[in-house]
Amino acid sequence: MGTTEQDDQAEKLRVTLQDSDWRRQQQDAARASAQGSTFHQFAQIETLPQGRFSAPGAVSTPRVVGSTPGVAAMYPAASSAHQTELPREEPLGISVSDLDPSTN
Repeated sequence: MGTTEQDDQAEKLRVTLQDSDWRRQQQDAARASAQGSTFHQFAQIETLPQGRFSAPGAVSTPRVVGSTPGVAAMYPAASSAHQTELPREEPLGISVSDLDPSTN
């Protein structure tokens, strides 16, 4: 083996080790970002379906209840009891101030 072959093999070994170190650093960085570092990130990770028992097509993004207009838009502005139109009541002509508070 000449010195050029040894140099070539040493260069290949150095490049291979450098590539494997770079891949390890990328995997470590991906693992660190996947774990999360804030409570918000932890909560987001927990809401994602994981594992073989997660339902396919399940909701994978968290939603606040009532944030979508789907179900909330179907409800009326007030209950049906409050939507009943009543006739106008005329005043009785008795002042509340004139009433005796001792009589019940």
